[in-house]
Amino acid sequence: MVILAEALSRSTAVPQLATPAQAVAWTDVVTALGVALLALMGLAVGIGGLIALRTWIRFLHSVERAVERLSPHVEPLLGHATRVAEDASELTRAVRTTVEEMTGTLGEVNQRLRSAVHAAEDRVRQFGRVVDVVQEEVEGLLLDAAATARGVHVAAEALRRPRGPGRGMLDEEPDEPPALR
Repeated sequence: MVILAEALSRSTAVPQLATPAQAVAWTDVVTALGVALLALMGLAVGIGGLIALRTWIRFLHSVERAVERLSPHVEPLLGHATRVAEDASELTRAVRTTVEEMTGTLGEVNQRLRSAVHAAEDRVRQFGRVVDVVQEEVEGLLLDAAATARGVHVAAEALRRPRGPGRGMLDEEPDEPPALR
């Protein structure tokens, strides 16, 4: 292309030819050269395309041969991959089932624990009420026992006091056995 442009730039001025027929012939020559050059370029592109197509066809044939060589090895691999996928699916199902069962069991255990805690709280409250009643009863008994002990003590003091000239009711004679009547 560069050569054509250079040639055209040098020949921009049509040479002074003697006749107009010669001028027409000169333009025909330039046009024919341009067409021939374009035809050669088209031919080069076509040959390049054919070479590229042939290379592409060879590449496809080599890929096809490689696939044919590898296909006996691929089928067992696909079979193994299928079995692995099936095993993984079964394992997933088993794990899902186990997790669902565990979730159900945990829910039941949680409910039972809550019921047991509520029952224990009720029993503790009842026991607290019983302890309160027992405490009141024990306090009452202790007060009664203290009052009784105080009464016995006061009575014993009263009985020890002398009632007459120099003697109390319970004072005994030292070294004398009690007399029988």
